[in-house]
Amino acid sequence: MSAAFTVDTAAPVISNVTASQDAGANTFVFSYDVSEDAGNVTTFLEISGDGGSTWTVPITSAAGALGVGITAGTGKTITWDGATDYNDQEKINMKIRVTANDQYTNEGDNTSANFSLDTKAPRLTNLSGAQSLATTTVTVTYDLAEQNNSLVILDISSDSGSTWTVATTTLTGHVGSGVIPATGKTISWNPKIDFNNQTAATMRARVRAQDTFSNQSSNVTSANFSLDTLPPVANVATDLQAQPNAGDTTVSIGGSFIEINPNTNNFYVALNGGAYGSATAGQSNTVSPSDQAVAAGATLDGNDYISKVKITHADDYGQIADNENTSLATIYKYVKPYMPAAPTVTNPMVGTVDVTVNKNSSETDGLEYAIFENTQSKYVQANGALGASAVWQALGTGAGQWGNSSGVSGKITVSGLSNPSYTYQFQVKSRNTSDASNAASSASALSSSASSQNQAPTITFNSTAQTTDGSKYVNINYLGIDLESDTSTLVTYKYSTDNTNYFTMTEKSGVGSDGVSGLLFSPSPGVGLDFMWDVNADLPVTENTTAYVRLQANDGTNSGAISTASAFTIDTKNPVISSVSASQTSGTGNVAITYTLTDLSTSNVELNISNDGGSTWMVATSSVSGDVGAGISPGSGRSITWNAGVDFSDQEVSNMKVRLRAVDAYSNLGSFVSSANFVVDTKAPVVSSVVASQLASSSTVNITYTLADTNNSSVYIEISEDNGSTWVVATTTLTGAVGADVTPGSKTVTWNAAIDFASHQQSDMVVRVRAVDVYNNVSGNVDSSAFSVDTSPPGINTVVAAQTLGTQNISITYNLVDANNATVAFDVSDDGGSTWNVTHSSVTGDVGVGIVPSSGKTITWNVGADYPSHQNSNMMVRVRGTDTFNNTSANVNSATFGLDTLAPAINVVADLQSQPNAGDTTVLVGGSFTEANPNINNFFVAINGGVYGPTTTGEGDAASPANQATNVGISLTGNDYISKVKIVHTDDYGQSATNQNTSPNTAYKFVKPYIPDTPTVNNPQNTSIDLLINAHVGESTSVEYAILEVSTNKYVQTNGTLDNSEFLQ
Repeated sequence: MSAAFTVDTAAPVISNVTASQDAGANTFVFSYDVSEDAGNVTTFLEISGDGGSTWTVPITSAAGALGVGITAGTGKTITWDGATDYNDQEKINMKIRVTANDQYTNEGDNTSANFSLDTKAPRLTNLSGAQSLATTTVTVTYDLAEQNNSLVILDISSDSGSTWTVATTTLTGHVGSGVIPATGKTISWNPKIDFNNQTAATMRARVRAQDTFSNQSSNVTSANFSLDTLPPVANVATDLQAQPNAGDTTVSIGGSFIEINPNTNNFYVALNGGAYGSATAGQSNTVSPSDQAVAAGATLDGNDYISKVKITHADDYGQIADNENTSLATIYKYVKPYMPAAPTVTNPMVGTVDVTVNKNSSETDGLEYAIFENTQSKYVQANGALGASAVWQALGTGAGQWGNSSGVSGKITVSGLSNPSYTYQFQVKSRNTSDASNAASSASALSSSASSQNQAPTITFNSTAQTTDGSKYVNINYLGIDLESDTSTLVTYKYSTDNTNYFTMTEKSGVGSDGVSGLLFSPSPGVGLDFMWDVNADLPVTENTTAYVRLQANDGTNSGAISTASAFTIDTKNPVISSVSASQTSGTGNVAITYTLTDLSTSNVELNISNDGGSTWMVATSSVSGDVGAGISPGSGRSITWNAGVDFSDQEVSNMKVRLRAVDAYSNLGSFVSSANFVVDTKAPVVSSVVASQLASSSTVNITYTLADTNNSSVYIEISEDNGSTWVVATTTLTGAVGADVTPGSKTVTWNAAIDFASHQQSDMVVRVRAVDVYNNVSGNVDSSAFSVDTSPPGINTVVAAQTLGTQNISITYNLVDANNATVAFDVSDDGGSTWNVTHSSVTGDVGVGIVPSSGKTITWNVGADYPSHQNSNMMVRVRGTDTFNNTSANVNSATFGLDTLAPAINVVADLQSQPNAGDTTVLVGGSFTEANPNINNFFVAINGGVYGPTTTGEGDAASPANQATNVGISLTGNDYISKVKIVHTDDYGQSATNQNTSPNTAYKFVKPYIPDTPTVNNPQNTSIDLLINAHVGESTSVEYAILEVSTNKYVQTNGTLDNSEFLQ
């Protein structure tokens, strides 16, 4: 038996394998337990960086329970320096494997769980810094890449990284220890605490990180960024930029700051010593904002003032500064008052006028006002006189107020005016009484001016009508009326086609237009003037039935009311003819022509006919009838009948044409419009040598003619009493070669005019003969020459009677129609034809025997001789005539007419209507007459017992003329008197009457003297003075004077004492 020996086939056992990285270092501790029952073991270490897939991680730095002679036991340890063997790595799936071999090469191993390894420094990227708007906070952002949390450290530089000494005591956010890796990490820094009152564009941030295993990154630096912790500073002091006006709700303020990052500017205003109102946002993003209209918080009035202003500026980072001014520019701080309303100027008298100050309706009470007269450039003084200096007073009735002397607030009587009152122009201005210095800038502008009323010119239209001769202008005839006979100008001369929209008229030159300026108007009834409107220039190619014109005149002072004429017609458009057609009527020689006429007015339609397709237009048209010639109304279906058998007989043509054109009532000429070709056939029997005459001493008319044709014809005879215009005379008594089956040759027909044409007298009788052959071709009508037929007494018509203006004659006109002279007689009625008994022996003219027939016969009857002192509107005459064959006409009456042989009568006796004043050259005279047909009133005045002066023409066409300012012939003085007055009235028919008064009204007849000049006072003593009376320069030397001492209200006596009695000498 051998000696005992050991058999070992059991492998060592490795258990509890663990691995961990040391805190704050790159070293690792690996632990394991090993059990072995037969001695020591040899251990081996392997490391995997990929969870055990491979085991290639170096282990050169491993030390400890590793290698040969490792005793069995627990808590075996190995150390490993990862920075040496596996540097710059971050792993989370590291593993170790420990293997043990015993002495018999039995091998056992075991693997740890996954563990983390970090030998790599943190990575910092995307670092940036910027100050946040509206704050002073700087935000630093960065991205942190790291397997573990890190300690992050931030430094700040103000010089692009040259030094890093800026304090960072206020850092918050992702800074310091425990910063979790991620993108978009932020750190906030408050430089308002750490780096106050600074501005820089060279700020930088740098960041570094150290992980939990003391792997530390290098510093990462941002780009430069800007920083501003310096508050704004006032630069240009805030102040008013313009004077505010009453009615404004804003005030203009300006000022500026020093600030490199400007943002908002808020403006404030305080009124009348109060607090600031609400902010008004001004121009932003600038340290020099534009002057700002700042809300005042109220509507300013003329007594407000601006007590302080300020601008509050905030920069981009919320830093604020005030720019305040409590001592504002004096020229702007006081509100300029509203411009007052124009004053009211009333009660114009000789040398005086009342002026009432009208404050602006929006103005506050309590302002002071001055009254300016701008034609003299003077101011109204407190006593009403005009002076060089402005007088400022409040409105009211108390002492020192406008209205104290009148008892009416704001009203004063302005005196001492030497020109007509309406020539004075008054204006008012107010001033801000808050301005104790009364600077000129604190006064309002002058108001609009006002004066007493001047009478504006007026215009009355007589007629408005367009010319009809093609000159295309409108004659506007009007009366220009101006009470002052001022030369006037048309300031409005316009037209309208709808009485709504008006446009200026173009004046037609060279046709007698009176123009628009230099127009001499006169009192009623005015001056007749013409304005010629070139309607074709303003409204070419226009038709309108409701045209209007309006005129307005200005006499240099005032414009009158606009006068609008009644609607009238204008037409500058050519008439248009269309749809022309023509064709011969079956079975006749007539051609029917139809067309459409388009125009506003009636037209003269012209017809031409061509027999060669339009090459020439020579075919006669004498027989046309219908809608042709003058007076053709517009419309469709207009028709013309052309008797081709008369104008184009014995023809057969296939290319006939007609053409038409129209000329309207205003001579607007249209264009020719042609029809298509048409056929005319008038080849027919020939009738010739037609002769007709009344047989001597007989009522029979003998008609002869020649008929040429190859066949017998039906012959038709017609008779005209108007030279062929119409053919309506009866022919029932025709006998002879008339009717059917008349053979060709020389033929005779008789006609009994006494039966068919009784009671007629006609010198343009015509017969016409036509024939229709067996082929129904109709010959043309062949007319005889005109001949006379007399079966009628003389004809009297158009009897008209009227009194001739300015005479006592009645003019009687009538027309006498007869083939021979006649005897004419007439009768007169004064009761509208009931009786005919008025004497008319005083007649001349076309009355009695041998009166030659014609129109416009005239009889003159002297009613002043036959019918004196009458006034009758129911007069009538009747006229009759007897021819040489004793055929007597019926009486033909005139219309009733008026007759006036009654002279005017005095109604109201002529007299003075007011007292004249020294210096006047006219006297106001009135009076009236009784007269049905008034015409002229001439006024006369005599002074101081002398003869009547020059004639003054008063209102015409009036029996009660307006009171007339009558020319005296001289300038009156205070010793003159009116000794007599008269008015001479002449009626329409030359009859006159004189209305005279030799004892004028005592209250008015004596001229009121001039106001004497102020007396001269000299040599004052204790109880006496010397006084010199100063007569008015224009006054008579014989006027007596009295002297009043105003304070005692007593008169100077002849001995120089004062007494109550008025003493004149």
